[in-house]
Amino acid sequence: AGEHLLAEVIRAWFVALSRTLPAALSAAPRVLVACPEDERHDLGALALALLLRRAGLRVAYLGADVPASALVDATRSASFAALCLSVTSVAYLPVARLALGALLAAGGGTRLYVGGRAITGARDGEADALPAVRLPASVSAAARQVAAQLRGGSEGARSF
Repeated sequence: AGEHLLAEVIRAWFVALSRTLPAALSAAPRVLVACPEDERHDLGALALALLLRRAGLRVAYLGADVPASALVDATRSASFAALCLSVTSVAYLPVARLALGALLAAGGGTRLYVGGRAITGARDGEADALPAVRLPASVSAAARQVAAQLRGGSEGARSF
């Protein structure tokens, strides 16, 4: 119960913080941030979304437990420069792999990024098969990397 209470306090603080951020310019790259299906721990993804907004990007935050079909539909319905997928447990790496595979199969030009505790803490090879750029453990470093790559070119980013 304590963990859930703390998570909700942090979530409320993030929501309040989001209201203080200025709107991004209409020409700024659009980024989709989500967690794959069954992944319910989304505070890292929410923090990333806020830092990307703070960096001046236009962010659509889908939250936790997003089915692969919804990710494909979202990227098709709007022009997103990138998708950032957050995975906290290695148990969800197969689901993330399926979601990213579905995005690749759908085609388009969205750059794919994956981060979270499962990615940075994965044993040898567990996260290597994911068809996306692995983000650093630090949420702020991850936001800087995504923002820099979207503004400055495609070095290190994979597109589908």
